[in-house]
Amino acid sequence: MRISIVGSGAIGCLVGSMLSRAGLDVTLVDRHQSRIDIIRAEGLYVRMPNERVNTKISITGDPTSVGVCDVVMLCVKGYHTASAIEGALCMVGPNTL
Repeated sequence: MRISIVGSGAIGCLVGSMLSRAGLDVTLVDRHQSRIDIIRAEGLYVRMPNERVNTKISITGDPTSVGVCDVVMLCVKGYHTASAIEGALCMVGPNTL
């Protein structure tokens, strides 16, 4: 299952890390190049109650490079929802959730 998560803030990173660790094909999409560079170089660090987890995860600033996904999740602030939907349309196919 291919999953894209638009927004790699606290919620997007937590959900992305958990889904990736469960074996799913996850790509984060973010507009902040500095965040993209850090996650590509160092992996995605998430602090859990009793551990700190590092997950190697795909991340891009270009949603057109992702292709059509089975699931597209929006994990952005409310005021960014409209632009996030517009940017995510290229990842949506006839059977995308």
